[in-house]
Amino acid sequence: MTTETPAWHALSGEDALSALDSNRVGTHAEAVQRFERHGPNALPIAAGVHPIMRFLAQFNSALTYFLMTAAFAAGLLGHLVDAVVIAIVVLVNAVVGFAHEGSPSLAQKLGEGAIM
Repeated sequence: MTTETPAWHALSGEDALSALDSNRVGTHAEAVQRFERHGPNALPIAAGVHPIMRFLAQFNSALTYFLMTAAFAAGLLGHLVDAVVIAIVVLVNAVVGFAHEGSPSLAQKLGEGAIM
């Protein structure tokens, strides 16, 4: 015998509450019982990516490969200033991307204690 999960988004509020055997006003005893049955109301903690791997991932794009190839070619042709400028642009892009990508994970870590 299989039980199908209802399409929660399609149910009215009253139908969803009755399917969960709940009501709009819960008691403390009901909250304790649900806590014991379902566990705490918390988001799962995602496994973090090491900062070095996050930084190196910034270089994994077609545009970065193209720019690094251009810097290498410019260096081979004797245009060292152009090669250095292109390499600095790629490095600055990686640093900005790393910082930008790290800010949501920092915000998540700071907010973990507030979501309880």
